Amino acid sequence: MSDKEKSRKTAALKAMGALRTAKKNVLRAIWDGKDLQDVTDCLTAARARGVESWSQEDTSDLRTTPLIEAAKSRTGDNVEMTRLLAGWCDASALDENGDAALGWCVAKEKTQSAIFLVERAAADVNQLGREGFAPIHVAAGKGNLELVKFLAQFSPLPLTENNETALHLATEHRNAECARFLLDHCDPGAQNALSQTALDIAIENDCAEIAAFLAPVSGLGDRHDNQFAPEMHALLAASAGSVNCVSLFLPQMWTSRDLKGGNALDLILEGSANHRRTTACLAVLERDAPLDIGREALAKHGEDALPVLFARVEADDLMRAIEPASIGAPVRQEEAAEKSQETARKEKTNKKRL
Repeated sequence: MSDKEKSRKTAALKAMGALRTAKKNVLRAIWDGKDLQDVTDCLTAARARGVESWSQEDTSDLRTTPLIEAAKSRTGDNVEMTRLLAGWCDASALDENGDAALGWCVAKEKTQSAIFLVERAAADVNQLGREGFAPIHVAAGKGNLELVKFLAQFSPLPLTENNETALHLATEHRNAECARFLLDHCDPGAQNALSQTALDIAIENDCAEIAAFLAPVSGLGDRHDNQFAPEMHALLAASAGSVNCVSLFLPQMWTSRDLKGGNALDLILEGSANHRRTTACLAVLERDAPLDIGREALAKHGEDALPVLFARVEADDLMRAIEPASIGAPVRQEEAAEKSQETARKEKTNKKRL
């Protein structure tokens, strides 16, 4: 290689290095939390060196984009920064973990930046991130109702990699307002990869507020098909030791048994719930159980397991023993009075005869 060729090669390498440095300076400005003007200056310097946009090769080389890093940053929801960087970067590009800028904006609850990316930068609302969630799933899990309402416009809504709807995620994270809104946008009977409906999750998480409006429109999933029919949500609450849902479903608690013949008391005593949840549920169920079911449960589990119910049954037995005597006493007194009057009449008649 001639000296001239070596010189050209060296110059080309220096130019490439300068370009890469200019691009990294934009990233460093964002990582360092620089303000909009500083980032703009870095972009201007990069453009002066001929960098018109952040290419796919840049993303592959540096494993991210400035737009993604701005979305990930701890700074507030800076829509102007998002606007600046979205004009230079592909909004649908993914970082090394498979996450896009929109997903990060939703995760960091940068609501206005997220809306901008969808409306003005053509960000993909159905893009699943590394955990298998689309932006609406993240928003539902975060309880960000504004973003959930915005993203729900783009139907059909996607499912997660585990076949979950946004309603599943809102329910799992106890976000009642989002769950109520999503009833009109998701199938409440949809089942995830574990064969759970959102109602299953609400009951197992003991979120009675959500379970109350899911129960009339949804059943249980196939996960319980060897023990519970779809309508047996009250019995699932007992089995799970979900005391708030047990209280909610008390009117339906004693009208059926599970597919193995167990009643609510059997389920809580034989279930896998921890001691605290079991104790709390028993405190409700022992007071409410019909006495015929209570007697059956006492015969099966013993009085030590159900002391409150045992006391109720004993009190009922005592009342049953007392009531006949109480009812019979006035009858016997009346009979004695009649006999006394009859005796007095007979004595009076005998005296007249004498």
